[in-house]
Parts: sequence; C-alpha cells; structure tokens
Amino acid sequence: MEAPITPLPVPPGVPVIFLFGGSFDPPHLGHVRLPAAVRDALEPALDAVGAAWIVYIPAARSPLKPSGPGASDADRLEMLRLATRGLPRSAVWTDELDRGEAPSYTIDTVRRARRALGPGTVIRLLIGADQSADFHRWRDFRELIRLAEPVVMPRDPGDVTARQSGVTTGADLAARLRTSGIYSEDELVRWAARLVSVPPLVASSTRVRATLESAAEPARGSATARAGDPARAGDPARLPLDPLVGEFIATRGLYRRRGAC
Repeated sequence: MEAPITPLPVPPGVPVIFLFGGSFDPPHLGHVRLPAAVRDALEPALDAVGAAWIVYIPAARSPLKPSGPGASDADRLEMLRLATRGLPRSAVWTDELDRGEAPSYTIDTVRRARRALGPGTVIRLLIGADQSADFHRWRDFRELIRLAEPVVMPRDPGDVTARQSGVTTGADLAARLRTSGIYSEDELVRWAARLVSVPPLVASSTRVRATLESAAEPARGSATARAGDPARAGDPARLPLDPLVGEFIATRGLYRRRGAC
C-alpha cells in the first residue's frame, strides 16, 4: 500500500514550485543562497515574479550514493529548518522521510507532488551541475523531465566536484551528456539551456563534514569543551554554515570522528 502523501506546506494557488531534494548532511549556505538566486532569476520568464516557492525535500537515502547520510533524519531535518528559516517563500516537505522508503527515487516524489498540487502549478526540479551529468541514470528520467523540467545550478569552476564532473558551462554539460549516447542533439541543446547564469557559490557538504570530522577535540573540562562552543564545530568561521546550524552541530556532537571524546 502506498504511503499517504504528506501535505505540501505551500499556500494554495502557487504558480511555480522549485523542488530541491538532497541529503542536506549538513545543509550549508549554498543550499539556501543559490536556489534563491536561481528562483529570482527565472521568475520573470515564468510569469511568477515574487510568487514562486522553493520546496526542500530531505531524502531518506539516494539510490546513487553507496552509503546513507551521516546525521539522523531528525537531525538533518532540524538543521534544514534552521538553515532555511529566513528564506522567503520556502518550505521543507518531509514526504520522502515520512514514507520510509530507502532508497528514495525522485520520480516517485515528483509524481506525488504533482498529485498533491494539481495541474495548475508548474513544477521545476533544481539539481546541481554534477547531478545533471548523470541524470540519464535516474529512474524514468525522461518522464521526470516531462513532469518537472530540470533547472541546473552552476558550481564554481574551482570546486573539486565541478572539476571531477567536468561541467561548469552549458557547453560542458552538453559535451558530457553527449558521451552517454542517450540524448539526441535537440535534447542536448535543451540541456545546455537549463544551466542558469547566476554566480556560483563554493560550498560542499562533503567538505564541511571532512572539516568537522578532522577537527581536534578539546580536552575534557577545558574552556572550549562547553556544549555549543564553536571550537567543537571545526571553527565555523571558515565553514559555509548558518550560525544556528553550526551551533546545532556542536551541541549534538555531529560529524565527530569515531572514537573521539
């Protein structure tokens, strides 16, 4: 039996919704600022100036990642709510977590979103440039494009993920996808146009976790050993995290090395 659809926490009659899924492990500033910039850039063409929403969807587990998130579902959800609390016209939709599937497939989520919203709302799917390069590996990817046309968010050319994917421009994206042998030339042209021209932000959950995991633990009883102290979060001043997210990570002791005190 299919799980009930969790109500989408958006006002009725919203004309455009950008769905943005991910593990958010942890959510960083790029997860907030870049989607907002993309939404604002695309609203005029979608006739939705000041009316489009971003809906964040924390995933149970990605089918394309070998291991699950480092933080618990409850902790990732709370961090995401803290990170997005000040972003206008945004909401967190817990449907993937609530239905308890692992892995969770984007096509199932989009189908459920379409049923929940009805036919009057345009759905667009926010993905990163690295994800777009492997989009043909996603389940029912052509139906996914039909139901929620992707919007590709750029990565900074100096970012390691961007270098690994080889995708920093629309032309790069088309060239990368051409090697798959999946798409026609017309489809490649459309993919190249899906990369939005907004300034990229350098931020990576992988890098944040690595910094947090490698941070030295202070001695017990020292002045820096207090719960919530920034030192226990791997010097958040150099991490792209909302301050409340950094405090939450420190208080909960998330992303510490195994065996650390």
